Amino acid sequence: MAIKIFLSTWGMIFLAVSLDVFGAFVVKMKLNEMGAVNFGSVRILVSYFIPLAKSPLTVIGAVSILVSPIPYAIALSRMEVSIVYPMVVALTSLILLPLTIIFFKESFSFYKVIGILLVIFSMYFLTK
Repeated sequence: MAIKIFLSTWGMIFLAVSLDVFGAFVVKMKLNEMGAVNFGSVRILVSYFIPLAKSPLTVIGAVSILVSPIPYAIALSRMEVSIVYPMVVALTSLILLPLTIIFFKESFSFYKVIGILLVIFSMYFLTK
């Protein structure tokens, strides 16, 4: 019974975060490959997004992002929003930050370390 409760609460939070992180990661990977969006005209914008929409991995990533609210809603139905929402945001940040630093060579600084520590502390205090 305890496992069922865990899976329908924290398990759903972890699933929602995993889906969101995966989706954001693969979409960002394709966007990095394509370069920055040019807002010069509607035609240029459409010609940018057509290859993006044709990429199977990007479509899977977008679907992953679109599906992530389902386990999130399941967790919300069983837990307080004051815990679920901050946990989803915090866990997404904690997982995505190292991935972006490692794979996308995004910046890493002392302030990001402080931010990570503050997120971890806030997660701890929110669950007390």
